[in-house]
Amino acid sequence: MLNAAKNKSRSPAGPLVPLALRVLLLLVVALCLGQTRVWGFGVTPQPASGVFESVTPSSIWENYDGCPYDASDSLLAAKTTGEIVKDVGLAGRIGQSGMTTRQAGEFFGWGSKEITKPLSSFSRESLGTAGWTREKLLDVAQGYRKLAEVTPNKSAPLRAEQLENLANLFGK
Repeated sequence: MLNAAKNKSRSPAGPLVPLALRVLLLLVVALCLGQTRVWGFGVTPQPASGVFESVTPSSIWENYDGCPYDASDSLLAAKTTGEIVKDVGLAGRIGQSGMTTRQAGEFFGWGSKEITKPLSSFSRESLGTAGWTREKLLDVAQGYRKLAEVTPNKSAPLRAEQLENLANLFGK
């Protein structure tokens, strides 16, 4: 009778339940050992200091939302610098004096980021002999001002200021 009482207290599955739990626990542990995540938080490996990771096509598209950038209202974004220079018409403005842009650059001392000729090296007579008038100087200066507004050209405002100062040699 004692054995009968012991048999009644056991579940109908018998000794398989503890064994099934152990196998299930072993499976969970075995499958999760290779994971770097703990409680759902991933550890992202970081590159060493000063090391840049390469960009792959898949990483470029990770943050792309598919919305195209609309640059139709931006003169700078919509056009190249060459197109802007053509629109401003600097070559035509300079050409009114009878000079090419290269000749004007040499005459006025225009470097890529500086002006190499001081204002004192010019006179009203030397400008007039080279084909420059007050109106032509101010017209080219206005073109350089427009160019400076829409491009990161650092020489444009310097050239505009030089030409405006030279125009003052002709009087107001």
